Amino acid sequence: MENHIRTADHFYCPEGRSRFYSYPPPYNGGYVTPWLWYDGDPHGSYTYTQWEAKIVARMLQPAPVTITMWGHYVAVDDTGRIYAQFRNDSTDIIQGNVLFIITEDSLYYAAINGDVWHNHVSRGYIPNHIGVYVSIPAGDSVIVNQPLYLDSAWQWSMCEIKTFIQDERLQPDSTKEVRQGGILKVTDLTFIDVTPPASPWVTKVEKSGNDVDLYWNMVTTDTSGSIETMSRYVIYRSTSPDFIPAPHDSIGGIVHPDTEYTDTGVLLGTESDYYLIMAVDAAGNKSTKSNMAHALRKTVNENTAAAE
Repeated sequence: MENHIRTADHFYCPEGRSRFYSYPPPYNGGYVTPWLWYDGDPHGSYTYTQWEAKIVARMLQPAPVTITMWGHYVAVDDTGRIYAQFRNDSTDIIQGNVLFIITEDSLYYAAINGDVWHNHVSRGYIPNHIGVYVSIPAGDSVIVNQPLYLDSAWQWSMCEIKTFIQDERLQPDSTKEVRQGGILKVTDLTFIDVTPPASPWVTKVEKSGNDVDLYWNMVTTDTSGSIETMSRYVIYRSTSPDFIPAPHDSIGGIVHPDTEYTDTGVLLGTESDYYLIMAVDAAGNKSTKSNMAHALRKTVNENTAAAE
C-alpha cells in the first residue's frame, strides 16, 4: 500500500500516518519517506531499485494462513460490508490483528519525488490502523467482518479492499510478522440493487364480455434513469378508489416483458373495480404504490384520485 503520511500530501491518509509511526524509527533513529515496509519488516530502505527483489523474495515464502474474502456493496450510497475468513493451516495457534484497508489505483498527481501515477493508495483503514485481534487454533478458522464505506470522491471501480493478519508482537529487529494477506476488488463484491424501477403507466383498459383487459407500458429503467433488469408486474384490484395496494389486493402477476393482463369474469359483479400496477425488478424492488388506476362501471373511467 502507498501511504501518504504528511498532512499536506494530496492523498493524505490519517490512519496511514498512524500506521507509519506505529513502528520504531527505521532510519538512524528517525523516519524518512519514501520507505518500504514489506510484510511487517521495516528494513525495506528508501531505495526504489531494491524494493522489487525484497517484495518478490517475501512473496515466495510459505504462509500458514489461507484467506477467503467476500462481501457486498450498495452503489447508491457507497456502503456495504466486507468479510474475510482466516484459516490456520499450521499446527500452532496463530494470534494477531486483522486489518482491512481500502486502496485506490490510477491516481494522477505530480508528487515532489517525481511520481505522477499512484497505485494502491491507502484511502482508509477499517476499523482503524490497529485492527481487530483474533486467536485461531490450529486447523481452525475465524471470520472477521467490517462495515464498508467508500467516499463519493473515490472512483469505486478502481478501489480494492486489502486485508492481512499481523503478529502484534514486535520482534527484536522491529519486525511485526504478517502471516498472510488478501485482495478483493470492489467490482468483485456482490452488488445490491436498492433502486426501485420506474412506475408503469396504464395505457388502456378494455371490456371483453365479462372480462377486463389491462395494458401498460414496458418499464426499462429505474427511478434514477439507469437501465433496469426487470422481473415482473403485479396487478392489484379493489372496489375502493383510494386503496393502497396490499398483498390481499393482488390478483395476479405478469412476467416481464409482457405488458397486458386479463381479469377474467370480473364484470359479473355489481361493484366498480379499480386497478393499480406495480413493477418489480430482479432484486425485488417495487415501483411506487400506484401510477394510474381505472374505475369500471358500465363504461371505463380513469381514476386520477388514486394516482400518486
